[in-house]
Amino acid sequence: MVPLDSTKWVKYDDYDSLGYVYVHFNDPGIDERAYRIFSRRVSANPERNEPLFRPNFSFENRFYKGQPVEFGINRARQFTDQFSEDNPDPDRRAYRLGDTAQVRVCTMDLPNFNFYNSLNNSDNAGNPFSSPGNVQTNIEGGLGCWGGYGVNQFQIICYP
Repeated sequence: MVPLDSTKWVKYDDYDSLGYVYVHFNDPGIDERAYRIFSRRVSANPERNEPLFRPNFSFENRFYKGQPVEFGINRARQFTDQFSEDNPDPDRRAYRLGDTAQVRVCTMDLPNFNFYNSLNNSDNAGNPFSSPGNVQTNIEGGLGCWGGYGVNQFQIICYP
């Protein structure tokens, strides 16, 4: 698990009440590792609460091993999101002023990362133009992944 150095809510320039969560930490640089980021929103309005942590993105440390890591996190897309021209997302996957953002930064080894990354890539959601993908495994003669990862969870109330 990697300790976070700082977190804050940053307002988008074009909107007075929408923004994203900014995270900064230092990769220890002692081995090859990867990170997987999850998030959800807890709102004062119960209709806008998100019950599940959903994956935002994942990445390896090969390009910044032992370096500072900084990134912004928008709200993760939820299973219940139904976006269309008739039903646009009013928050644009952003956190509203006053929301509570809950974020999990997970640290894992590369076999774990390769499994989850290949699992995400294999889910083509019915797209006929996507490439077929095989889910990687580290279980001899089986499917899945035997592994674990560290979780650093935090929450931030979205105020400048």
